[in-house]
Amino acid sequence: MTNQTKPDLDVTVEEIQPARMHRLHERCVLVSITATRFSNSKTDAARKSEIHDDTGAEMDMFSFSKKLLTKAVLTRVQQHYSRARDLMRVPTPQEDGSVRYDPMRLCIGQWMTGQNLLPTGNMQEFLSQFAGHKSAMKAEIANLQPEWNQLLREAEEASGELFDADLMPSFDDFANSWSMEVHIHALPPFDPKITLDDMQLNDLVTQVKDNTVEKLTEKLTASWKGAAESMLTSLKYAAAVLGNDAEAVQSLNGTKGKRKSTRAVPIADTLFENLNNQVRTAKSLAEAAGDTGLADLADTVAETLGAITTQHLRENPSDRQRLASVAKSLVHKAEQTVGNTNASITNALDELSAFA
Repeated sequence: MTNQTKPDLDVTVEEIQPARMHRLHERCVLVSITATRFSNSKTDAARKSEIHDDTGAEMDMFSFSKKLLTKAVLTRVQQHYSRARDLMRVPTPQEDGSVRYDPMRLCIGQWMTGQNLLPTGNMQEFLSQFAGHKSAMKAEIANLQPEWNQLLREAEEASGELFDADLMPSFDDFANSWSMEVHIHALPPFDPKITLDDMQLNDLVTQVKDNTVEKLTEKLTASWKGAAESMLTSLKYAAAVLGNDAEAVQSLNGTKGKRKSTRAVPIADTLFENLNNQVRTAKSLAEAAGDTGLADLADTVAETLGAITTQHLRENPSDRQRLASVAKSLVHKAEQTVGNTNASITNALDELSAFA
């Protein structure tokens, strides 16, 4: 029977295309090192057969080697080879899931076997250290040349009857067997891709949907509340101006100090224009969210105060008091509507969840 249990992937959008991969080809290069070195031993197949015949030991249970050069001699050269290889090391994952970063490690990760990611900012340091290790290795090899014949005699003494002069390299062969080269390649533009089966894909789509709905809801909620509150503030300001309430006007304007003029609060040309802008925004968001209460209020404001102009009041000054009463009534209604916004938002969230 096929297991139809839905896997718990918990894959986030950021994990699909992590930020650290963004334009990676502009921030890193690929580095690799190719190297050859002198082999310290040579398997003696004939001697292994003898031991097998004498003792009956299995052939794959042991190996017998002729010593060609002592380990101490090779270590003098190989230490520089090893240090150059260490430049390719990458951060080490720990048992607790964390990653230990060593400041001596210049690469940040492995791209594929033998190729590591090197930040372009580390390239000069990498090449400088590599060149230093390579030069030191060549110098150590050169230092061995005056000692070469003595080293061969020491190898003969250490190997005894197993020593074979024909297997010993000349100094030039030994020196030429060591090499180190670094290779640097540009990264191709990289677009992370993942392969998912149907069940995993469905799970991922659900997570992305939930994530999108959540972010959309947060923005819609903030805009929705902001639009309702902004329209209420504009109504309060219009009511204060029309009602000649200088103290309220100053409070809404954020101005301090007692008003010096005894004249009526002037009606700015932009008073009704600003109010209408707030009304249009509130109505659009209310319609998008299905908030009929806020939409109806926006219509009422638009049909009453929104239809008035400053020029009309200049020509009909007696309308100011009537419109002040209308504005106060709308302020009271708007306060109730804004107070009900939370309930409307809750209903909208339920609808969004059902849609998702």
